[in-house]
Amino acid sequence: MKQGVRLVVNGLAREGAVEPRTSLADFLRDELDLTGSKEGCASVDCGACSVLLDNRLVCSCLVLGVEASGRKIETSFVRLFMARFGDLARIEARGGDVRVTLKSGAVFDLDRLEAS
Repeated sequence: MKQGVRLVVNGLAREGAVEPRTSLADFLRDELDLTGSKEGCASVDCGACSVLLDNRLVCSCLVLGVEASGRKIETSFVRLFMARFGDLARIEARGGDVRVTLKSGAVFDLDRLEAS
């Protein structure tokens, strides 16, 4: 039976439902459509599924989706975006539109929050 999960991903409140044995990697990809983190090895060897969970680097293939409920996650998208463009000031979502505002004042309108 699926369980409800509420969390903050890349600065946005998100929610979905997940089977108790589903990994966080699969929950992010399949339920939330965040495809930037990849599951490469399912054994901690490659790091392709790495995310920040409450500011701690974890392999999302080894964390259960239900364990992320009530927590904060940053995916590779946010880390790469910040490395390229600078510090984020605000992320807003309205319907399917996402607007990212940087501390510099630059604004980016994105059609989704994750790169494939």
